[in-house]
Amino acid sequence: MRHFLVPALATLIVALPAAAVAGERVAADVICEKTDQDNVYDCMIALKAKESGAPLSGATVTIKADMPSMSMAHNVRPATAEPTARPGMYRARLELEMHGDWALTLDIDGPTQDRLVKKMYFGGHGKAGHHQMAQGSKAELHVAVHRIATEAVGDPIGTIVLNDTDDGLMVMPDLQGLAPGMHGFHVHMNADCGSGMKDGKAVAGLAAGGHYDHGHHKSHHGKMKGDLPALTVAKDGTSTKTVLHRHLRTAEIAGRSIMIHAANDAADPGRRVACGVIPEAGMTK
Repeated sequence: MRHFLVPALATLIVALPAAAVAGERVAADVICEKTDQDNVYDCMIALKAKESGAPLSGATVTIKADMPSMSMAHNVRPATAEPTARPGMYRARLELEMHGDWALTLDIDGPTQDRLVKKMYFGGHGKAGHHQMAQGSKAELHVAVHRIATEAVGDPIGTIVLNDTDDGLMVMPDLQGLAPGMHGFHVHMNADCGSGMKDGKAVAGLAAGGHYDHGHHKSHHGKMKGDLPALTVAKDGTSTKTVLHRHLRTAEIAGRSIMIHAANDAADPGRRVACGVIPEAGMTK
């Protein structure tokens, strides 16, 4: 089980490797998470093609940190990011000298050569545009997602990672084999992805119950509390775009389920096509 406090999340843009379509860009999500040591952070860097969402693997990423307010006054050792088992995902540890606004310079080599600079805040309190793990919270839930049908729960299609932040619930999908486009994406009441009977017919995923809504009433501009931002699926059937729900926490949805629908229509989201049971907090990785 990993124990993290997230002080910053930012979106960066870099040039795509030469092997990709000319002119296409790459988006990089950077999440730096506070460790138990003062001013030491574990950072995750996700590189992917902005248009297709395809991960960028095989790169060498070096991170250098400096404080713009006191440029060149610090002696922070550069950190080399190591690739993880997840395509396009890299991990590095930063050892800073104090809290405050830092400029991170990312030098990328390998399939492509790029340099990008991003200002980020590191410390006990977040700033606008950044997402921090709620102080004292180390919750991270891993959800295994499967296709569903009227007959049974089917093959796995990937995972979804759920993290608490000061700005809400961070939802990080890593899915494949879905129809391209936008899909309804919701937390459902029950920890069951099985089928059920409705009007004498078997319905896939019906055992998950209805959308989760604490207090059993619609809220937050007419939406159910369990309604997540729409799931974006790229042309190749993958989904890796992180979304944020500002009114949810892992503690209240652990032991429920996440459902993916065929369509993205609040009135009629269509059939349930994929589902994953959200583990209890004690079952997190």
